Amino acid sequence: MPQKINVRRIVLTINGLVVLSALLFLLNQEIGLFVVPDNSFLESKPCSPPCWFNIVPGKTSDQTAWQILREHPSVNQRTLQWFADRKGIEDISWLNKLGGGQNRLYPRNGTIQAIYLTPDSNLNLGQVVSKMGPPEKVVVEHGFAEFTNSTNVITIYYPSRGVIVQSKSPSRTQAVRQLIEPNIPVNALLYLSAGSFSEIVQNAKKIVQAAYWGNPDHLFAQDWHGFGTYEVR
Repeated sequence: MPQKINVRRIVLTINGLVVLSALLFLLNQEIGLFVVPDNSFLESKPCSPPCWFNIVPGKTSDQTAWQILREHPSVNQRTLQWFADRKGIEDISWLNKLGGGQNRLYPRNGTIQAIYLTPDSNLNLGQVVSKMGPPEKVVVEHGFAEFTNSTNVITIYYPSRGVIVQSKSPSRTQAVRQLIEPNIPVNALLYLSAGSFSEIVQNAKKIVQAAYWGNPDHLFAQDWHGFGTYEVR
């Protein structure tokens, strides 16, 4: 005799698969269940710095960049926002699904002028120098101090490539020398249009409007002489 088909069981199975698919989709949207870390800096995919996922400072329109972010698999869409302050200065910000700090695009007059990224992978200064070659300048400044703990801010510059890399390293309070080692983690990447050292510092301050990218009026820039000890200002 032909076996009876259990329609109810089939329907329940299909419904269960639909619910499971929906849950997996939501998990992927929220925490990046199937997302891999953003290794675009090291892999130069789909483009090399200062380009990031086909967004190029000074060239890509803000509308095109917004659409790229809306479709980007690592962007937590619930955190994506386009904001303008009272002066009309705009930025586009978001968080990655895999963690890291806030990322930003800086539109000016309809074009993206700068890209600020906080890596969600374990990027360090050794990997940066291996990828980019020796930086043109390095600046080490005192960061914040709390009781006896202090943090120095290390910024290395590739002005002819339009790339600034920033790290933070624990230090003794008001130490005058900083050991820069390959294993120091990268905290932030800033992509801008390429230029001279003075131009890229001025642009970083003007566009990003944050003092920690350096003030060219008092910036103590040192030539790179490899990993080792540098003066702190």
